[in-house]
Amino acid sequence: MCKGSLNSDYLSAGSITFQHFRDYVKDIINLTDAQVATEAECCRNMRAAITQSGAPFWALKYLPDGTYGPNTDKANTIIDEMQQFISADIDREAIMNDVLLNFQSRGKIKVAMRNAFQDKTVMSTAFRNFLYSSSPALADVATTLSIQPVDLSDRLHLSMQGEIYTWTEQQVADKLADIVNEYQYLVEVDHALGQNYRNLEDARKDLANRFKYQRIPFTAVEDIQKPWYPALKGSPYTISWKSRPPDR
Repeated sequence: MCKGSLNSDYLSAGSITFQHFRDYVKDIINLTDAQVATEAECCRNMRAAITQSGAPFWALKYLPDGTYGPNTDKANTIIDEMQQFISADIDREAIMNDVLLNFQSRGKIKVAMRNAFQDKTVMSTAFRNFLYSSSPALADVATTLSIQPVDLSDRLHLSMQGEIYTWTEQQVADKLADIVNEYQYLVEVDHALGQNYRNLEDARKDLANRFKYQRIPFTAVEDIQKPWYPALKGSPYTISWKSRPPDR
């Protein structure tokens, strides 16, 4: 249904339920009539808009307290149902009907969802609220490292599989422990080297360069009394003697 193939569904406006449902989608996602002309087009363009927003649609559940007034639970239900429409490749008639029923007499929910979804900064903050509430340790280490939202988002994309619209809350939460471990490693490296790394790749490159050109004084190995020491001492390469000069 969401593949955009030219079939009978593509050439019709769909059911009465869909015709009402798409009005909500147009308003919240900011799509045109053409973009919601059929269920297939509606689904495809919702997915594209979510990908462009940079945050999963369900991030709308993590807006600041009070955003939906006394209807927070109902708003969360609507968001979950619309997420099902976005994710599913099956008959969505029951899903759309439930969305319409839950929106009845609750126009303020639609307004709040529209204002939030169409503001990338708000969506980014909402998604970050989810991440930090799911992992307080991530919030702490991100603050310590002064991790910027865009850097955190980029790091999460490296861990996640598939497009943003396919991500579930549980799948994202399951990746956070690994990201926390990586950031805590950077904290230790920063402390040891007096640097300010923000990603693992930069830290690895710097460490590799440092060890590549590391010079160890002969006094550090001379007392080991290994049979290969005389050969090492007689090496033709330039050696930096820091404590004890070589025998003449």
